[in-house]
Amino acid sequence: MHAEGRKRLYEAYGRCAAGISRGGVLGRPVAYTFGSIPGYVPPASAVAAASTYRGKIQPKVAALLRDGRILDHGTSFLQDQSEMRWAAGTAKNKRTAVTQFRAFLETAGMSCIIRSFAGDEVKSTGARRKEENLLGVFGMTRVMAGLAIPTVESYIALIRTWYEWKCGAPLGIRGGDGVCGGAVAAVRSLREYFPPKDPNADVGRSPITLEILKALVLAALADGNVDLAAAMVLAFNGLYRMGEITATKGAFNFQTHLAETDVTFLPSFAAATHVSIRIGASKADQDGETAKHHPRVLPVTKDFLSAGRWLKILFAKRFNVGAHQSLPVTAVSKYKPLLQDAIGNHLKESAVLAFVRRVLIKDNGYSKPAAANFGTHSFRIGGFTRYFHLGTPIEVLKRIGGRSSDAWVAYLRFQRENGMKYSARMCCEDA
Repeated sequence: MHAEGRKRLYEAYGRCAAGISRGGVLGRPVAYTFGSIPGYVPPASAVAAASTYRGKIQPKVAALLRDGRILDHGTSFLQDQSEMRWAAGTAKNKRTAVTQFRAFLETAGMSCIIRSFAGDEVKSTGARRKEENLLGVFGMTRVMAGLAIPTVESYIALIRTWYEWKCGAPLGIRGGDGVCGGAVAAVRSLREYFPPKDPNADVGRSPITLEILKALVLAALADGNVDLAAAMVLAFNGLYRMGEITATKGAFNFQTHLAETDVTFLPSFAAATHVSIRIGASKADQDGETAKHHPRVLPVTKDFLSAGRWLKILFAKRFNVGAHQSLPVTAVSKYKPLLQDAIGNHLKESAVLAFVRRVLIKDNGYSKPAAANFGTHSFRIGGFTRYFHLGTPIEVLKRIGGRSSDAWVAYLRFQRENGMKYSARMCCEDA
């Protein structure tokens, strides 16, 4: 092992043993106690044997072992270390859930429940019922604050897992055999205050028509903004939510956002007849199966509003190649967003929205209230509307748009050629 690495490891362990800890992603650590005998001095022979490497006693390891509290300090250190390395995909939710739960306990004067439990210590049933009530009331406050009920349920599960790992004892009374715990049941009871939306109700956004889309694309071209034009055409033809292909918040992340490498021109860039677009799991893929297994495929035609055509124009301009030339092998990067603003950052959804409403008011005679009825979701609504009017079968329509209510049925019936046929008609102004 590298000497510098060992040095850093020793230093980090020493800080934790001294009570100085990073606290992981979830806040202050709980010090573990294994019931070490105060003042215990381990046998010198045992220390020597346990600290030997390649026939030599390692002085720093021997010093840690002589302390007699290696289990207490070591476990606290490793727990803190593990929290720092929690999976990036869940760390944010865990951090948020536990931070909010800690704050809630503090307001209720119940921070005392976060403590270390000895191996033989058992909570009383009454104490665990009280904790379950605490979780339920915490969940209620989060719903009141604006969090969706399913999200609150997931927070409660994350808090239980964190607490049991952190404190060495269960929190509250978990459910089992298909029955949820009392806290989750209480939170679910709040659904009566949030009746489901009428699926036939007006979604509140006016659809972008083919005529409006053409006007918006021409306005984007007048501004020299090919990326913006491509974003609008792609959302319309590919039935994407604008937030799936542009930035909503936070920095660009190639693992969750649409990158340059997520677009493949087939059979080649120079001779492209269609383009394959990979995008990760989203609201459109509620079964959790990432779209990389079944990417959306759009045709590359000569029609002005062909999404494939605009993606090809975008790449040709960005990498300074002709439409019939090949892209340089190292041109595209997974670390760069597909759709970019003027300085190469991820194109923001808010920028698209501001552009649409500005053009509708300034160039197309819409009043401010009328323009406000259009949002970025209007492209997806307009795209669905046009596909429907073209007579697209519902199975094909669901597949193109990633609708997952019974997506497995659509998947079994879907033929890529069918989707390509209707996608090609989408951009024909005389269709």
